[in-house]
Amino acid sequence: MLVDGRRRWVEYPVTDDDISDFESVGAAAAGAGLERQGTVGRARARLLGVRPLVDFATRWFGAHRGPAAGGGSGSGGSGTAG
Repeated sequence: MLVDGRRRWVEYPVTDDDISDFESVGAAAAGAGLERQGTVGRARARLLGVRPLVDFATRWFGAHRGPAAGGGSGSGGSGTAG
């Protein structure tokens, strides 16, 4: 990774890489009216606004993940770039 214009080995924490409930949060967002069906090129597509989806998912994950909600634990590991 470039840091101040120089190549450096950088370590960083990986807080949560659990994607097992992404399908559930997507279905919940659609159920909340955030999704519309459309066409992109020749393909049918599920269309959602990014900011409303991020705001919804932040609240949803807060309610459905973590020890109190019995949600995902993530890896808790660390990543590297270099």
